[in-house]
Amino acid sequence: MAKLPPQRWVKYTLAPLVKDGRNCLACRDVAGMEWALLEEVEFYYGGSPWQRLVRKSDDLFALVERGIFKWPALERIVRARFRVRLQNAPRARQFTVRPCLRILGVEDEPGTVLENWAKNRKFMEEQRGEAKSVE
Repeated sequence: MAKLPPQRWVKYTLAPLVKDGRNCLACRDVAGMEWALLEEVEFYYGGSPWQRLVRKSDDLFALVERGIFKWPALERIVRARFRVRLQNAPRARQFTVRPCLRILGVEDEPGTVLENWAKNRKFMEEQRGEAKSVE
């Protein structure tokens, strides 16, 4: 009976947006990454009637710092979209974080850079699973 390698489960959270503010965008400690900006956040308010709100800006943290916008309860934040610039990339790309628990798939170089950034900023926490047997 062969054993499969341990699964790589990760838990994603948006808590760093509220807890760390603009500092959650730091990327000097991530090789291959130049910068990150928070450009969009989505909120969900359940109940009847429910509502979904999206806040977009070229600098959402500036709105928070100026008191124009206040963070709702963390459980209301359902998605954050970042614009990130990787070294040697022809253009910036988008990176979306949603609170969830999921298994990681195949890795590529840009994905590894973004994964390292998400781990370092605590948007992502890796959880190892038990190895399973294959018959």
